[in-house]
Amino acid sequence: MATSARDLLEELHQRTGPNPAPLDSTRADDALTAADTLGRVLDWLATDGVHTDRHHPRSHAVHGLARAVRHISPHPPSPAVVRLTDLAGAVADLTALQRDTYDAAERWSTAVAVAEAIHACVDYARRRPAHYDAAIYQTIHQAAAAVAQLAAADPPDPLRRTLLDTQAPGPASRQLALTADAAPALAIAVRQAHRHGGITLADGLASIAASYTATHYGQLVALAAEQHDHQDVPDSDAPWRYAAWAWQQVHRSLNSFDDGTRIRHTTDTAIAAAAVQLHHGLRDQLGVDATTDTLRGRHDLAEIATALRQIAKHLPVIADQLTRAVAHWDGTGQLTALASNLPYSGRSLDAYLHRRIVTVDLADLKPTLTTLRHAHTLAIHLAGELHRSAGKLGVQPQPYLANSYRLRQASPTGQEVATVITTGAAATPCQPWHVPTPRRAR
Repeated sequence: MATSARDLLEELHQRTGPNPAPLDSTRADDALTAADTLGRVLDWLATDGVHTDRHHPRSHAVHGLARAVRHISPHPPSPAVVRLTDLAGAVADLTALQRDTYDAAERWSTAVAVAEAIHACVDYARRRPAHYDAAIYQTIHQAAAAVAQLAAADPPDPLRRTLLDTQAPGPASRQLALTADAAPALAIAVRQAHRHGGITLADGLASIAASYTATHYGQLVALAAEQHDHQDVPDSDAPWRYAAWAWQQVHRSLNSFDDGTRIRHTTDTAIAAAAVQLHHGLRDQLGVDATTDTLRGRHDLAEIATALRQIAKHLPVIADQLTRAVAHWDGTGQLTALASNLPYSGRSLDAYLHRRIVTVDLADLKPTLTTLRHAHTLAIHLAGELHRSAGKLGVQPQPYLANSYRLRQASPTGQEVATVITTGAAATPCQPWHVPTPRRAR
């Protein structure tokens, strides 16, 4: 799998850590140039906004550190030794590719990680007496300390650090890698649509169907890994086995609604395109009738497991974004439904008896919001289960995000919700997914 910005920053920390390579003038210039490059990343993040209020101390602190490290290197590094500069440049490239698609909270978490890397580079270079300037280093230290103090007082949410963990584009010849890239593309498309007027019902259903497909194959891979380890875990201790069921419940809760896009829907939207790529890519690569036994017999099971881990990390994000989008429908009034298909919520009895079309409100959307929260919880459990088998079957392409999910998975609230879900799912087991057949208008 391709490398993420977080992997690059971690590599930079390792090369400037407690046991770095022998320091000479060339390597010190390399470290300072890397800090200068990362300073440009901070400048972009601060300009785009690390807080909804542009006058917030976050913005001033990030801008201050970016200015402090600008042109810090007195000499250009030697082309023969630019390892740190190359790493910083790759981080800048990945950030530039994604800078328009993320919100202030994610830019803030990225700025904190980049500030830590800048501090590491500068501390590495100052070990060389010829590169030590007390005034400059004191200014940089104070600016970095200001960012660190704000991060300690208001730490970034680890579950919203998708900018750091977004993978670099994979080779075009690897179809499975391209399919895996469709998951973050879908999360980005849903977020963008929500920020620019909201998503349509058809796009929402497409996202749910693609998420179900990804979850279904993720469960098959998790079961294959479980059998690979010769373990037999009861369903009560494995709530992730009901993750696909939760996505089906989300779809069923929306069946009564309409906004006029279900018939006229096309694949021209970014959401639909990403959902189709994810859905059909997995079915084409793994097989429509794939089972645990067929997957275990494949020679590329390790690569499949690695790809599904990357996809699974984005399913909780997609569920969270869909939850926000569904809640937004209450304010737009774009959904309608037959009153007789909705639970009674205070409307006139005449609307129910005469099957009148009514506008959907928040009370009607509560079942959907509840099932989406369930899907979010079980998606975290599925990601944790796939992470558990990393190293034995494939690798974990996003270890930091996986660890944050593991922490959420172990929370008492998550366990309680998962227990309730598994109890309900046992009574209504997951059925095969069927795409509705289009009907002619009468």
